[in-house]
Amino acid sequence: PGVLANVVAQGDSAELGCRILVDDKLVAENFAEGRHAQAFCLDKAA
Repeated sequence: PGVLANVVAQGDSAELGCRILVDDKLVAENFAEGRHAQAFCLDKAA
């Protein structure tokens, strides 16, 4: 069986980020800067 983790973050600050941890191990990370920043993190585990 597979597992899919998807995180989308959006805000009105100048900086924003998302992070996915699996068993305390970083598997996905993304940061964005700018007006109405939006960040997207995706992890596909088999």
